[in-house]
Amino acid sequence: MKQFVCLIILCGWYVCGFSQLSAGITTGKTSCFIFPSEIVHVDRGSNFVLVQPVNDAGHVLLVKAASVNFDETNISVITVDGKVYSIMLHYDSLPASFMHMIGTPDVQVIQEDASRLLDVPRRAHGMKDKSLDIRVAVTGMYVRNTTLYLQLQLSNEGPIDYIAEQLQVSLRDKGTTKRTAMQELALTPLYIAGNTKIIKRFSVTRAVIALEQFTIPDAKVFTIRIFEKNGGRHLQVTIHNKDIIKAVAFTDYHE
Repeated sequence: MKQFVCLIILCGWYVCGFSQLSAGITTGKTSCFIFPSEIVHVDRGSNFVLVQPVNDAGHVLLVKAASVNFDETNISVITVDGKVYSIMLHYDSLPASFMHMIGTPDVQVIQEDASRLLDVPRRAHGMKDKSLDIRVAVTGMYVRNTTLYLQLQLSNEGPIDYIAEQLQVSLRDKGTTKRTAMQELALTPLYIAGNTKIIKRFSVTRAVIALEQFTIPDAKVFTIRIFEKNGGRHLQVTIHNKDIIKAVAFTDYHE
């Protein structure tokens, strides 16, 4: 009888909704998983994963790796509305994102759209930067619903691999001088598809950054910055409002 009751409960949860996702975590920084409802239970598949609910925000779970290079594992999360989320976790020294919106209606669509846009031919020009033999260019901008997708092309024309330590997207003051304090608002990507970490020598790669749709205040510019690990080949692309408003509706695009 007890097994039958458990089966009914599990079936109820499954009908209410089951979602499986994947994310990379590291030891030195905390990843934040934001759920649509309050968390009532968390189960870890391994002690190599550390989890901590937030007392004042019951829908938020903080996750960190307890050691490096652990075998892939998972956490199972149950929320107050009866939904079950299984998140596959693997070690990643440089996660693409430390903020994960879980269970929102558009998460899967955003991931699928970003992956599809990796192979879309170039549509945008003029937004680019170069540092020695490394180049980056925004080759397309697309929008679906309230999500903006930026397609990047990264090129390494030299004999040394390029290893990125960090990718930053932010709104920054324009027209500042060295004597003026710069105000900067960091933006957190919803998802990053493709490769932004290692650009092999004499190679070209693509990536797509998904962001919440926005426009740029008159006094600011939008920047994408990529910093090289243990090197000085840093890149920065500046994007203005006149560029953002040219974004193509993704549903209108046909290959």
